[in-house]
Amino acid sequence: VKGVFLWIYERAIDIVKKAKKNLTPDAAYRSACQIWLVKNNMLSISKNGEVLPYSS
Repeated sequence: VKGVFLWIYERAIDIVKKAKKNLTPDAAYRSACQIWLVKNNMLSISKNGEVLPYSS
């Protein structure tokens, strides 16, 4: 689990660097969490960009 949080933290830093706009750490963290969940098939992203609970 610790590795998961480290991964999310690293992604959050990447998001802040890439965004280069007024992205709060909270927003970056949420984005990183969503990326992790999508990556692990816990969430899916719909065509219009909504993040949805993953359904098999």
